[in-house]
Amino acid sequence: MGIMDGRCGRALFVVMFGMVAAWPCQLALAAPTEEDCENAWESSPASQTCQSAAVGEDSGQCEVEASCGMATFPFTQYQAWSGSREDMSNLQNCNGALTVGSC
Repeated sequence: MGIMDGRCGRALFVVMFGMVAAWPCQLALAAPTEEDCENAWESSPASQTCQSAAVGEDSGQCEVEASCGMATFPFTQYQAWSGSREDMSNLQNCNGALTVGSC
């Protein structure tokens, strides 16, 4: 049996007994748990400058509600964000806006 997903290129292909079957990627990957999402948030750069009100999981996505510091201190901006566990661990606070990757 071979599994090829290449970071989940939209479908998971399984080869078994000379036959190929495809499943949507969402069925192939385990949904994150609430603890997975909390760990992803804590490891994100945004968690250093944002105060989280809630972190959780809903429908296979991580979610966070947070107030994030802005350049115009002492102001903060309230943000609600939802996405993958991997994206959550890469969240940045870009002047009050939660952004995946660099600002």
